[in-house]
This record gives sequence, C-alpha cells and structure tokens, in this order.
Amino acid sequence: MVLRLGCSMFRLAVLLYLTAIIAFSQATTAIMQGVVRDPTGAVVPGSAVTITNLETRVTSKWMTGPQGNFVALFLQPGEYEVTAEKQGFKKTVRRGITLFVADTARIDLTLEVG
Repeated sequence: MVLRLGCSMFRLAVLLYLTAIIAFSQATTAIMQGVVRDPTGAVVPGSAVTITNLETRVTSKWMTGPQGNFVALFLQPGEYEVTAEKQGFKKTVRRGITLFVADTARIDLTLEVG
C-alpha cells in the first residue's frame, strides 16, 4: 500500500513538472533587433531607438550599443513603428512592421546626416 502511494506521488510530481515545462515554453511575445548605420554603412553607437505599438500606443526606448545594435525583448504582437535618432543626424522612422507571437524581426535603420 505504501509502495503504491509512493509511486502515485512520484507520477503526480513528474506530471506537474512536465506541465510546468510546457506552460513556460510557450512564447507569447516577440523580439525586434537591428543595427543603426549612417549612409556610408558605419554603425552609429548611442542612437536612441523608440519602438511604438500602434494599437496600444505603448512605447519602449533603447540605446544602440558600441556596435550600433539594439535588441528589444518581450514585445506584444501587433503593428509597430520604429524611430532612430542621434544628434547630428536626421530622425528616421520605419512604419508598417507587424510582429507575431514568437517572431524575431530584424529591423536595420539608416540615419541621414543633417
């Protein structure tokens, strides 16, 4: 009797563990990444990147790293607009970006001098 109870508890523990793994492995968000460059193709570190969900108007702000790159995590699916700006350059805007669940979108931007 004790052995049966022990086996049942073990099975229950394994079932709960597997259920937790499956539940946490399902992604509900998306990722956007890219590089900001100038017209010559050189990276522009320290650029301000703003990502706006056009449906909810929620924005997130990022700065490009030393290699001009940015990575935005945990974005909700939807339509987005991305802007990049830095002093000495004209602001650039990219519209019409659609993110779906578990997407990893690559959005490279070019800043014009001005």
